[in-house]
Amino acid sequence: MEENRKNKINKQEVLQAVKFTLFSLSAGVIQMVSALVLKLVILEKCIPQGATVHFITDLALDTFIADTVGLALSILWNFTFNRKFTFKSASNVPIAMLLAFAFYVPFYPFQIWYIDAVEKSLVNIGDWAFVIAQGTCMLINFVLEFVWQKFIVFRKPKSAEAQDNEQTAQDCADAAEIAENSAPDTTQNEERKDEPTLSQKLTADVVLVNPGSNKIAVIKIIRSAAECDLERAKQLVESTPVTIATGRLKDEAQLLVDKLTKAGATAELK
Repeated sequence: MEENRKNKINKQEVLQAVKFTLFSLSAGVIQMVSALVLKLVILEKCIPQGATVHFITDLALDTFIADTVGLALSILWNFTFNRKFTFKSASNVPIAMLLAFAFYVPFYPFQIWYIDAVEKSLVNIGDWAFVIAQGTCMLINFVLEFVWQKFIVFRKPKSAEAQDNEQTAQDCADAAEIAENSAPDTTQNEERKDEPTLSQKLTADVVLVNPGSNKIAVIKIIRSAAECDLERAKQLVESTPVTIATGRLKDEAQLLVDKLTKAGATAELK
């Protein structure tokens, strides 16, 4: 169970990274398109040609405004989708959004300085200087923003982490108890085995030996037969061999075995 839990956590980590990458790429497209539209369609008619602003270095005013607005839109886009689909957290949305914007308070000036410095240092290679500057800056941005959002913006409170750990420990304990209770009773003497009671003659237990490859169908059957929730049914499937029904009429027990067999599982009467 512990190994399964670790594998599940690792899969979640990989899935988070993939989702974050995809949403970051889409946010980059939002930033680029919105900045271009703002600069070429709107600001070109409002800002005097040649107007500049000094922010770390001398920048064209229309470029500075367009890039800043495009960045703000991309942050909103990235935050909204990562909150809902990637990290599935942040109960206090306003504070989380402020933290998302706070990342760019130091990074935006750094970005302008870094790109300008790299372009100037690689001026002898022409346009490739711009490509290298932008590319490496985007890579730095991606890594730092992922860490910031995962561990700062969408970090779970300690109480929530404690609850998760407690729930995981309880799940493991429940699974161990189920497996222990479902093990054959080796203390039963041979005479009682040879002389079954009337109740034993009319009833039987159903033992799931192997769930097979179609675990989803088997889990559904167990949930219905054992009248348990989804989590308990999953635990039973992972604890094979395990008794999933006790004291059932033999016809009813055999019907359950037939259903499990049809779903690809191996089951037997006891």
